[in-house]
Order: sequence, then C-alpha cells, then structure tokens
Amino acid sequence: MEAEQESKKQESQSISSYVNQEHVKTLMEMGFSKAVAEKALFLIMHQGGGVEKALEWIDQHSDDPDFNEELQIVG
Repeated sequence: MEAEQESKKQESQSISSYVNQEHVKTLMEMGFSKAVAEKALFLIMHQGGGVEKALEWIDQHSDDPDFNEELQIVG
C-alpha cells in the first residue's frame, strides 16, 4: 500500500506554480494553510481569480471532508 501511495505522489504535480503566490501569502496571513489557500485559488481561476473569490470558495467548502488536503495534478 505504501509503495502505491509513493508511486502516486511521484506521478502528481503541485499546483503552486499555477496560482498567484502573493494571493497565497495574503490568505495565509488571514490564517489559512498553504494547501487551502492554493486549492481555493486554483479552483476559482476560471472565475477570474483573486483573494475575494478564494474567500468565497473557502466559505462555501470549509465543511468538505477533503478541505484541508493538498490538491495535486495527477497524470
């Protein structure tokens, strides 16, 4: 099982390079983790991005079971 998880990690890519790190920093200064900040910004990119839209996403999804999990690009 651990080897399978390690293989998946090697095949995945961080979303850090896809999101505005200044916005990530702003959200982190508001108390959110890096994983949550990046996920919110990544998932609202099609809406124009930005801290305000990310905060809306965070508010709407904070009860999701995977809310605090890091988002990875797999493939």
